[in-house]
Amino acid sequence: MQFDIRRFDIYRKIPKDLTQPTNTGAAISLACISFISTLLLIELYYFITPEVASELFVDIPESGHADRIPVHIDITVLNIGCQYVGIDIQDDLGRHEVGFIDNTLKTPENNGAGCRINASFKINRVPGNFHISTHSASSQPTDGDMKHVIHELTFGDTIKGFRQIPNRKAFHPLRRFNNTNRPSHASHDYLLKIVPTIYEDLGSVRRYPYQFTFFYRVSIRSIPIVFSSSLITRIILFPKSKLLLSVRYFAQYNKLFSDAFGFSICRRTFLRL
Repeated sequence: MQFDIRRFDIYRKIPKDLTQPTNTGAAISLACISFISTLLLIELYYFITPEVASELFVDIPESGHADRIPVHIDITVLNIGCQYVGIDIQDDLGRHEVGFIDNTLKTPENNGAGCRINASFKINRVPGNFHISTHSASSQPTDGDMKHVIHELTFGDTIKGFRQIPNRKAFHPLRRFNNTNRPSHASHDYLLKIVPTIYEDLGSVRRYPYQFTFFYRVSIRSIPIVFSSSLITRIILFPKSKLLLSVRYFAQYNKLFSDAFGFSICRRTFLRL
């Protein structure tokens, strides 16, 4: 007797003349084909779209980006006129500028009772601070109410046009920060922690923005002012310190014909099913 291995076949085929196509079966088949094709196209799109990877490393300033950090601030002080308020800058290297005016635009607000300050300047990469105050004014206002709105505060290069950067809010956490509900006699401190960041696109073009976090506190300062009879001066203070770690974001393409591509297709297919 001749041995026939086909006896072990558990997936036996039914003769075609015993099968009959139906509309329901055709609809199910088309739905399955469409579903699987859609999954393949979505997965293919994921793999041909550049992804942004990141890495941490100890901050070593690069040539041309080692000296100073660009700062842009756009802030409105609601109840002090433009003739009184200004920007002061100081740091641990001995820099102390009162009433910084370069690249500074002051616009009267609130019928002249307030002032919007839009300024760009550079700070050293050492601990220090910059602040909004009335120190540079020859005479002091009768009411030093520092209620304000921060429209924008950024460090380093702009990230406009780089849509794939993750956690974009970390580059401008104080955007549209409304601080008008505090006591009128208060000073405002924003303690900043700045993180150097490098973003490199597919064309190896680099930008150097800075992420930062802040801690806010309210305080009352009593400082003798030689040109004022008052012993109380109120400021909006931005003390800052820089972390020693840097973050690098870089865009890269996935390898299309790789084990990860096939595995990802199978994984997503089973998860959706």
